[in-house]
Amino acid sequence: MVTRPRASVALCLLFLASLPQAARADDGPPPASAPPSAAPPPPSEAPRAQLTLDEALRSFDRQGFDLLLADAQVDDARAGEAQAGRVLNPSLSVGVGRAFGYDPALCGAACSPYQINATLSDEALLLDVLAGKRGSRLKAARAAVQSAQATREDTRRTLATQVKLAYLDAAAAAAKVDYAREAQATMEKTLAVNKLRYPKVIDEGALARVETQKLAADQVVDRAAQASNEARVQLAFLIGLRTGRLGADVDKDALKFAVPSRLASPSVEALKQSAREHRPDLRGVRFEKDRAEAQLDAARRDRVPDVALNLFYQSQGFGQNAIQPLTLGVGLSAPLPLFYQRQGEVGRAEADKKTQSLTEQKLLARVDADVEAAVAQLASARRMVERYEQGGMLDRARRARDISELQFNAGSAPLIDFLDAQRTFIALSQDYVDARAAYWAAVFRLEEAVGMDLRR
Repeated sequence: MVTRPRASVALCLLFLASLPQAARADDGPPPASAPPSAAPPPPSEAPRAQLTLDEALRSFDRQGFDLLLADAQVDDARAGEAQAGRVLNPSLSVGVGRAFGYDPALCGAACSPYQINATLSDEALLLDVLAGKRGSRLKAARAAVQSAQATREDTRRTLATQVKLAYLDAAAAAAKVDYAREAQATMEKTLAVNKLRYPKVIDEGALARVETQKLAADQVVDRAAQASNEARVQLAFLIGLRTGRLGADVDKDALKFAVPSRLASPSVEALKQSAREHRPDLRGVRFEKDRAEAQLDAARRDRVPDVALNLFYQSQGFGQNAIQPLTLGVGLSAPLPLFYQRQGEVGRAEADKKTQSLTEQKLLARVDADVEAAVAQLASARRMVERYEQGGMLDRARRARDISELQFNAGSAPLIDFLDAQRTFIALSQDYVDARAAYWAAVFRLEEAVGMDLRR
């Protein structure tokens, strides 16, 4: 047990160690047992700009790689629409021939050994329009464009959630760095005090344990800084920064606990209904059903042979004595569907229609499951954060750590109590950050499941 005079001496040493160096400058050189003066801190860097979550999302919308790829898919679908709505070009064929063994001089100047012929065909354009083939193709292509646009919106829905989660990771990592540095500062102060207490008040073993904990606190700071850097790099990539480097700080207040008004008492059934109305993937699969139906109709219409209207001209010489007087005619040409009536195309279109119908049913079930899981996850995450916010767990842990530190430095408490309080504070501070990040991650996943912003 430490005697009262020894405790008083320790308290005096603690007071002297907590004074700034400038206040003790006139007291003469420090004793030999005093720790060497710390190197002057490096000049502080200029404060960086702050990147908010909304700004990160705007950057993603503007230059996100996957979103740009989705835009290219929409452009491809629009090109397909232009191709499906094309008007077939007519074809013109021209031929020249010569008759051998024939003397045109015997029939006069009107005869000629050369034959000229030309044929103009509409390439079944008229039937393509009248039979509705072009209309069916165009309807399918327009549905494909709408499906591609819905897919682009769905890509934005899922990737925006990844951006939000990456932003949370960066904010949580930055907050953990702050808590780690707070614990490091506490250990630095404790080590400085106990170096003054050694060897009169504490033994070498106790001092070594304090030094070990100080080094462990340094390790925690370095690991937290490394995790923060990795989270920033990941966020920079997701929002489309080509340098791969985030030149601004994230807003750590994004972790601040708050309950959006829409989520104060969420109705699962109402959220499911909103999801059915707003989910772009569900809207996209319905467009795919329309496309499949239009393609089935087009495949059935294609059973009608492509009848081409032809206009032809032939001549070989002129007048009554010509081998082939000038002749104009109209004709039709069409393939004869004797062996194959496009059964394969119709069968594939029917299978595609059935696939899209089943996909819609599956997605409806998936939407309900996503909403159910997201609501349950949000409720659990909210309870965990509220224990910290309303129960004061972290404040109590910090208070216990500070009291244990004072008691240990005063010699009235064992070192193990202070170290245990320090470890508890560090663990709870990290868990507090994780709990808030998990809460907002649950909010963002519920927004993804519903397909709309629930925070405004």
